[in-house]
Amino acid sequence: MENKDGMIHGRFQPYHKGHKQHTIRALKRVPKGNKLYIGITKPFLTDNGTSVGDDHRDNKDSNPYTFEQRREMILRSIKLDPEIADRLDDIVVIPWSMNNEQELNMLVDVFFPERDVTQFMNIIPGDGWEYEKEKILQGMGFKTVNLVKIEQPRITSATEVRTLKKAKDLTWKNKVPEGTMEIIEALQ
Repeated sequence: MENKDGMIHGRFQPYHKGHKQHTIRALKRVPKGNKLYIGITKPFLTDNGTSVGDDHRDNKDSNPYTFEQRREMILRSIKLDPEIADRLDDIVVIPWSMNNEQELNMLVDVFFPERDVTQFMNIIPGDGWEYEKEKILQGMGFKTVNLVKIEQPRITSATEVRTLKKAKDLTWKNKVPEGTMEIIEALQ
């Protein structure tokens, strides 16, 4: 049996349409009025932990946005989306240091000492870091559920969005929700 509250997590560098799709899938599993925690990994600028199986996640260029900027991307994207805007009060955005054991243990003790939240995963075959995160969370006592039922092609990736933006290719705007676009454009 799943817990009534759920959680997803990611770096969200930036929060794109694939992330929004994962958010929607998780919200469908969390009853209205219960919480969906959205954990932002690599939340701190000083974070020097490593991401097993996916070293690019540790590069400075792969992490251009602060925790607060990513938090605002997520919340504004949800608020502006008519499909899920009514769930905004059910969303709690928290730091989630998946790649730093000491910080992660501290955050778990603060937010989920009873491990009473289902961790909704987005495990795409061949993604070593996703499998590693699942093992870490299960080892900590969390129930995990993979919401990807079949091998699905990615809608986009944050790497693609950052690359297009850096190249001044405006098609990056088609790959992110409106709220993310607004935050990024305000930062320029």
